[in-house]
Amino acid sequence: MLELDLWLAVDALAAIEATAEAKYPFETGGVLVGYRSGSSQIIESAIGPGPNAIHERYSFHSDHEWQCDKLDELFQQSNGRQVYLGEWHTHPGGDCRMSMVDRRTLAKIRRTKQASAPNAFMVIGAGRPGAWSWMAHHFGSQPMFGGFSKLHSMNMKLFRETAGPASALT
Repeated sequence: MLELDLWLAVDALAAIEATAEAKYPFETGGVLVGYRSGSSQIIESAIGPGPNAIHERYSFHSDHEWQCDKLDELFQQSNGRQVYLGEWHTHPGGDCRMSMVDRRTLAKIRRTKQASAPNAFMVIGAGRPGAWSWMAHHFGSQPMFGGFSKLHSMNMKLFRETAGPASALT
């Protein structure tokens, strides 16, 4: 089993938390963008839910078209360096564990050729304004009973960027 590390820019996390707090007590989420280096996933940017996203107490539906446009912009601006790596969303007042819906969503992303993300991960934030906890999850490569691979938590580390924007949240 390949052990993956997730590096998350401090500015991207701050923007994610600001979005989470603005939508509290409703769920929100977005896309994580960066690059791969060996067994590491380096998140430089975060894309928010989009203006037409639907936020409910126990569910969230992104403005997918808007997110794709923002992802294309970041890809172009970075000369192809910044690519889709995974998703983030919140469980206000809950915990960082993945629900069955989260598992199905992540499995679907892994199978989607357009995503080009066989190692896609999901970062879940739980808590409330001023008190968020974050955990990253990904599936192993070996399918298990029911078609799912074993779910693993990832080592998540923060870093400070020295240049460039760290987020594209609205």
